[in-house]
Amino acid sequence: YRDMLRNVALFSNCEADVIAALAETLRPQFFLEGDVLCREGQAGREMYFLKCGVVTMSQKQRGILGHLDAGQYFGEMCLLSSKVFGARAFSMDKRTCTISAHTLVDVMVLDNFSLEAIVSDHPTLLTEMLQVATTRLQELGD
Repeated sequence: YRDMLRNVALFSNCEADVIAALAETLRPQFFLEGDVLCREGQAGREMYFLKCGVVTMSQKQRGILGHLDAGQYFGEMCLLSSKVFGARAFSMDKRTCTISAHTLVDVMVLDNFSLEAIVSDHPTLLTEMLQVATTRLQELGD
């Protein structure tokens, strides 16, 4: 999973040992077409990396926002908003959209407690992640 993580913008500046630690904590999960991976408004404690398949992003008010496919990720804003980190850089601890499987989906999941353990050993990781996430949030606002 290391190659997959190296291609994720949030982790693109990470050292090899950080990537290795992240890869060790990921857990696989599979979803069938139509399954909901996360629901708008619910608390988020995990981020997802798409290994294969396509997911649909939607909101109650705006409908379908688009699709994500292999190599993309989602859920990082909730993870970074987690009370675990205390920084509360984002007030987005609730999911901003519903993500559902458009096809059979294979994801790798990173939960907030695993990330907290890695950040405690590699504190610069959180700073790097917050910088990338801030940029992504600004792009979403445009």
